[in-house]
Amino acid sequence: MSLVFSAILIAYLPGALTFRLPIAQRDLRAKLAAEERFFWCIMISLAISSMWALSLAAVGWYSWERLLWLNGGLSLCLIAFSRGRLKLGPRAPLPGWTALIPTVLVALSASIIFYVPPAEYLMGGRDPGTYMNEGIQIAQRGTLQISDEVVASVPRQFRDLFFPERLDADAYYSNRFMGFYLMDPDDGSVAGQFSHLYPVWIAIGYGANGLSGARQMAGLWAILGVVAVYFSGAWLVGRRAAAGGALLLALHVSQVWYGRYPNAEIVMQALIFSGLLAFSRSSVENTRFFAPFAAALLCLSIFAHFTGVLAVGAVGATALLGIFQNRRPQLSFLIMLATGSIIALIYFSTVLSPYFVLPINFFQFLRPSQIAFVVLGLTGVVAVLWMARYNWATKIVQDWLPWVVLGSLWSLAAYAYFFREPGYALAVHDAEALRIITEFYLTPLGLIAALVGLSFLVHRFFWSGLAFISTATVFSIFFFYKMRIIPEHFWTARRFIAIILPFAFLMIATTAFSPLSWRLATFNRRAVRMVCAIAGTVVVLLFGYHYALQTAPILTHVEYAGLIPHIERLNTNFEDTDLVLVESRQASDMHVLAVPLAYTYARDTLVLHRARPDNDTFLQFLRWAEGRYRKIFFIGGGGTELVSQSIRVIPITSERFQIPEYEQAYRGYPDAVLAKEFDFGVYELRAEPITSTQFDLDVGTMDDLFVRRFHAKETHGSSGASFRWTRDVSFLSLLGLTAERRTLNVWASSPRPEQLGPTIAWVWVDEHLLGTITATPNFEPYRFTVPLDVASTLETGKDAAQLRIVSNTWNPNRIFNNRDDRDLGMMVDRVTIGK
Repeated sequence: MSLVFSAILIAYLPGALTFRLPIAQRDLRAKLAAEERFFWCIMISLAISSMWALSLAAVGWYSWERLLWLNGGLSLCLIAFSRGRLKLGPRAPLPGWTALIPTVLVALSASIIFYVPPAEYLMGGRDPGTYMNEGIQIAQRGTLQISDEVVASVPRQFRDLFFPERLDADAYYSNRFMGFYLMDPDDGSVAGQFSHLYPVWIAIGYGANGLSGARQMAGLWAILGVVAVYFSGAWLVGRRAAAGGALLLALHVSQVWYGRYPNAEIVMQALIFSGLLAFSRSSVENTRFFAPFAAALLCLSIFAHFTGVLAVGAVGATALLGIFQNRRPQLSFLIMLATGSIIALIYFSTVLSPYFVLPINFFQFLRPSQIAFVVLGLTGVVAVLWMARYNWATKIVQDWLPWVVLGSLWSLAAYAYFFREPGYALAVHDAEALRIITEFYLTPLGLIAALVGLSFLVHRFFWSGLAFISTATVFSIFFFYKMRIIPEHFWTARRFIAIILPFAFLMIATTAFSPLSWRLATFNRRAVRMVCAIAGTVVVLLFGYHYALQTAPILTHVEYAGLIPHIERLNTNFEDTDLVLVESRQASDMHVLAVPLAYTYARDTLVLHRARPDNDTFLQFLRWAEGRYRKIFFIGGGGTELVSQSIRVIPITSERFQIPEYEQAYRGYPDAVLAKEFDFGVYELRAEPITSTQFDLDVGTMDDLFVRRFHAKETHGSSGASFRWTRDVSFLSLLGLTAERRTLNVWASSPRPEQLGPTIAWVWVDEHLLGTITATPNFEPYRFTVPLDVASTLETGKDAAQLRIVSNTWNPNRIFNNRDDRDLGMMVDRVTIGK
């Protein structure tokens, strides 16, 4: 009951009371269908909650309880202001059959998106994990910027071990983690890389239902996006086409995937389409109430992702072009739009100054031809507005602007689909952007249907639907010109999710039902209209069936399922007074686990910058840390050189697990679920000399701090022996090598295919060649004697000796055509040093 009451207070009550206030032509909005009135109650509440939460977090006061109290207090103020006059009166229609359409869409979207739990993307390293940990930090600390006490505590002389100063970055000092900028190491201020509106809603979900609520937030916004597309489409092209377009969106693999996967574009989708509908109702129908909310929703989209400025600019231009239809921009809209834009500019230039460098650089490095194109476009807008002074010119603009826009869009689409090719300054994924989205998202027939539907829209509803047309056009031109994504697989192309895909689906459905709008005498017959309606429904269902087939493989897939329990189990090894060191990105992927350990589970965590830190500096740091922390732990998967004669390594535990990760297929449809593997050990580090001369390393078992450039741990099927494969060059740290103990024993084997010949490995200690190994299919010991002078020199040194194994390699994928694409040398089972 507490959760239900909180949800009402966050997502319904303030908006419902605001909608019912006896101001700004309440009678006009009371006439709206019951389902749309309910939708506006939700959207207005979400806008209010978003502004409260962002404002609280900006001044460092956010908490779940404060947000509830503010919304409750606002609700009481609204009731007092209205003096109880909150009834909409008899003008407000009761729910009718049309309410079934959004109800079915919500039920369908919810059943598909939440058929399985959302992605467990809590690890760092990429955008989704950054969003999640940003949001959880807001929930835990109550502020947009993180005051990282661990960073601030690191003495200046040790900073380069973990976050060396970035001389190429003026806006920040270094990187705390991937996706988190270290602004000032003295006070430990850290800023997440991305805009905070979606992280704020992750924080709200976290406050309501913990990690589950945080993960579910993308799905809730995705459902809201489907509904927003429906109501916008219903106003723009009618209920049939709107229902068809929203249905295609609900079934599409991209909407389902990003409803389960942390991203900000899914939030933009609901905000922008709601903002477009609010703007259209205020400007075309002159319903003043919606004007400020239209501007607020559009400006909030900027706080979800910077590309929201495209929507703000497109709708702002539309407001000015309304003068050709005798529609003056409403003052409340302009004031709210200007205020929101100024606040967004201040926000990006201060809170997100490192990120703000990217759009600034984008404009700074425009080529002369690009600048000329921008100037030409702005000149054209000014010229068109200037023509509004003259009646004859107004008539020309009214008659010809729709056809100029339509002709330009068809020409650009034809060029991008048939003729655009990569070249001197044009990347492949940019040149083929429209072909990629057509092949993977729409189908060629879908692209044609979308263009036909756009033609119908421009012909019939250009001036009333100009906000939708201009926004979709601006987004399409911008993203098809530069996709601005890493082309790993097409699901990373989430930039299309906010506007382009939903609008394309609306246009496909518009094409399907457009015959019902043809003004022909024959179509006035009821039977013919019935046939057209059925035919349009069949067309939409055929597209929907095709999109549903694409979605079917991911219905039961949970990206990174099981990751959270594994991180929680890892977290139980540490206490609040411990320090956790994680090996560098240069060595392995372990750094992605450091982010949730630090920013979800509040462990004092540092990531080494290099795989081979300076031994003397690290030893000094370790001695400093021992005076501050109870214990110092290290997490590594093999690749960090820390072992020395002055650092004692105590094995704690070893972990190896796999989590499902969908295939990344460039220029191909991903069709397989792969396994992302984590294989690492947890060790305690102590700054004390090594006294034991015994060295017996069981390779493949708690060996992570001793091996570098080996493959992952494995277990031999028949014998059960643990081992690792070498690469072309692999390294292993040796301790206990003395003048008396200088016999090196290496247990190795290599089941290499006979046709390739034997595996031959050259064995070195530091720069001294000891001999070679011709490996056989069975594990056998190979003995080498280290020269006396070499052993004596290494005995007196502070660092560990380095065993280097250079092997000829083979690749199973090339021989057996399997998924094992590793270059393999030989299997090493054990390394010892004896007399």
